[in-house]
Amino acid sequence: MIWAVVVTHNRLPWLQQVIQAVEQQTHPPDHIIVVNNHSTDGTEAWLKTSKINSIHQNNLGGAGGFRTGMQAALAGGAEWVWVLDDDCAPLPDCLKNLLKHKELSQCLNPVHKSVGGEIYGEEVWIDAAS
Repeated sequence: MIWAVVVTHNRLPWLQQVIQAVEQQTHPPDHIIVVNNHSTDGTEAWLKTSKINSIHQNNLGGAGGFRTGMQAALAGGAEWVWVLDDDCAPLPDCLKNLLKHKELSQCLNPVHKSVGGEIYGEEVWIDAAS
């Protein structure tokens, strides 16, 4: 079972875009959970009206949010946890490509090159274990 964990703080428009991108994956995750780090921009209200599972907490920063989200995912039975910041723009086949290479390492990261703010489609694979 694959859980996507998205951490956010006061970036509702970006959060909405990353949620849409995660939902439109060619291999969508089984669950999506958003950790809201005490946003004051309407994020909490939007999440309460959506079908997205969410956790609302004091602002513990990105690392604290990912810790909370990963704990929730693992408690929910996740075999794989895909972590995303709220300003990510995953390509439609990002999760599928991650899963294709899961045997290579316990931690693989797709890195999208950005020049002048533009994100290129090329994925560069790095093995975090080496």
